[in-house]
Amino acid sequence: MKTAEQIARETDDKEGIANIRAINKLYRKQDESHLYPILGRFNVTERAIRQARKFQRDSGAVYGLEYCYLLESLMSDIVNDLNEGVRYPKERIEENTLIILVKL
Repeated sequence: MKTAEQIARETDDKEGIANIRAINKLYRKQDESHLYPILGRFNVTERAIRQARKFQRDSGAVYGLEYCYLLESLMSDIVNDLNEGVRYPKERIEENTLIILVKL
């Protein structure tokens, strides 16, 4: 399984939306969450990609390694939250809040 850094490195040659699509494709390719569906209902990678799209619409686009870290963080939140995964509703993110994604 490739790390976020390896995936970002592989997609460095693409810019903008092409970079995001290439990253999504690589994450989907190595996805195994269908083997362990959360509550028997959904795929973690697909849900994280949908949440990342919403997050970027609300907060601005990120690319490359930052986008990989965003997906990793969302996937971790989904897996670790038994209430069907964490979303990023506007009321959860206060105005002028800096969100820092850290890979653990």
